[in-house]
Amino acid sequence: MWGRTEPGRLSLDRMKLRVPFLGPVLHRFAMAEFCRSLSTLLAGGIPLVPAFEIAVSSVGNAYVRSRLEPTIQMVREGKPFYSALETSAIFTDMAIDMIKVGEATGSLDDMLSSVSDFLDEQVETRMARLLSLVEPMMLVFMGIIIAILLIAIYLPMFSMLGNSKF
Repeated sequence: MWGRTEPGRLSLDRMKLRVPFLGPVLHRFAMAEFCRSLSTLLAGGIPLVPAFEIAVSSVGNAYVRSRLEPTIQMVREGKPFYSALETSAIFTDMAIDMIKVGEATGSLDDMLSSVSDFLDEQVETRMARLLSLVEPMMLVFMGIIIAILLIAIYLPMFSMLGNSKF
């Protein structure tokens, strides 16, 4: 119930981003989601400010969305797009630099698409690494479960054999 309220969702999404191995993957996914949406809107001919508002509202992570919402006003006031994103502290330096170049050259939609592609590749790589770590842990867990079951079956039999007199 609490997770469905706005403060609850904000707190839960913030905690998700702090999970040791999964947090960075979720963070990059949210950034890629934003960049892909904004790139598509800009390529469709929508002006930057309305496209930015729509892209921010399309981000699935409530914490990332709350960090990006104040930057909309900065862009409205004429602040460069890349510097507004810098103040959000959500994007990496590399992504900010690529967006800065895209804004300077007039190909912001292409550069945002490149950033989202790069972030998607990072997400895929990290997920593959994470899954490769999960497989051995599952094998160990299953081995422990089987050992407990075997002990539970054989221990009573051995104790009965030890108590019986031939």
